[in-house]
Amino acid sequence: MKQQKDLWSRVFEDTEKYVDFYFSEKAPISKCYVDYEGETLCSMAFFTFYPAFYKGQRVKTPYIVGVATEENFRHQKRMTKILQQGIKDCREQDVPLVFLSPANEKIYEPLGFVGTYWRETTTFTGEGEGIFDAKCWGELTLREKEAVARFATDTLEKEKFDLYLEHSISYYEMVQRELEALDGAIYVLYDQGNVMAVANVIYEEEKYEVTEFICPRKKSKSAVETLLFVLRTTELTMDDSYFLEHVDAVKTKQQKPYIMYRYTTDEQPEPIRCYINDIT
Repeated sequence: MKQQKDLWSRVFEDTEKYVDFYFSEKAPISKCYVDYEGETLCSMAFFTFYPAFYKGQRVKTPYIVGVATEENFRHQKRMTKILQQGIKDCREQDVPLVFLSPANEKIYEPLGFVGTYWRETTTFTGEGEGIFDAKCWGELTLREKEAVARFATDTLEKEKFDLYLEHSISYYEMVQRELEALDGAIYVLYDQGNVMAVANVIYEEEKYEVTEFICPRKKSKSAVETLLFVLRTTELTMDDSYFLEHVDAVKTKQQKPYIMYRYTTDEQPEPIRCYINDIT
């Protein structure tokens, strides 16, 4: 996959550490659709399948990522061709839908994708306070990891989302490795021994950023205070503000959708409630 890795590095602004992680961990479990001109790689797109829940049913559905075309071969419908092939293959495998996180939603609208999840960004400042106990994922026993997966699954199920990823131990193990490639980790907060919050944290440009935050709403303010305290930071950006309704802070809705989706059939996509904060 050397050509794919080289193209990824040229097109995206990821660190060498993260690119090495992706091509050692995620690329091997993904289906990569490609288009060549002779021996030159022109376009590529990775379809990475995840166990998910769609309208109450457990399915495996692909997250399309690494969508890239070499600059000299853009605007030639090469990407359209390989995405259509990937979607066709998914339809033949009875996969109900595909989704992605667009750099530019206008690129995918002609292909039938629609926005379904707009994230809100909230930035917190202050010294924080150690209200809850905290552990990183790597410190947890198997039983504790099972409790975290159960907490996340139960919390998301109660929200009655139409589409969300299965938060199993194996899912979290992969997320932890991915966060480590971004100088972060999964933080688990406890209140008297009970799981109270799970936060996926990365560290970029000398700032901490929470990409997913699952917590009972009434406890979210205390959880944020604890994260500020544990991370020893005075500024924390929360990309996912879904569970922060009871926190008095300014939330800014992102202008473009974080997640777009389409059915693998020609059926027109309908509005669905989606909660997906996976990084890649």
